[in-house]
Order: sequence, then C-alpha cells, then structure tokens
Amino acid sequence: MCTTTARGYRGKCDELYTREEVLEKQFAGSLRQLVVPGPVLQWLQSELVESDQTEQAARAQAVRRLKAEVERTQGRLEMLYEDRLDGRIAADTYDKKAAEVREGQERIR
Repeated sequence: MCTTTARGYRGKCDELYTREEVLEKQFAGSLRQLVVPGPVLQWLQSELVESDQTEQAARAQAVRRLKAEVERTQGRLEMLYEDRLDGRIAADTYDKKAAEVREGQERIR
C-alpha cells in the first residue's frame, strides 16, 4: 500500500509510476506539434488589439470621470472657503467640511 506523507509517497505501490520530467517532456513535445492556422492567428491578433483598445478607452473614460470629480470637489472646497470668509459658516464647520472634501479628493486620486 502506498501512502502520501509530507515528504512524498511511502511504502510499496502497485500502481504505475511516471517521473514528472518524463511527463513534462511528453507534454512539451505535444505542444511543439500544435500548429495554429494563419487565419486563426490573424483573428487572434485582431481580437487582442481590439480588446486592448477597448480597455484603453475604458481606462481613459474612468480617468476623465475621476478628474471631473476632483474638479467638482475643488469647486465645493472653494465655495466653502468663500462661505467661511463671508461669515456664512463657522470656522469649526468649515474645518470639518473642508477636511471631508479633501479626504474625498485623496480617495479619488
């Protein structure tokens, strides 16, 4: 009976045994024989390019959206400052709200 231990297999095992190196060699040989037709390669290449372009467009859109959000929160911060200068809000309220807006901007960045 063969048993599995932390160091491998122990005991007599009646099952056939094949070394890992032999399996790797056979598998690599099978892969070398694999031939992908030209039209399939061209299709894969065009799909890869299209996928990359789609991903880049999505990333650019996300960056634009986040920049707009930063600008919007910057406008809020400036409005808060004006309200503070004009005496419409107290200093502690300004400090609290300004800290919240800045924290939001840092999360976005």
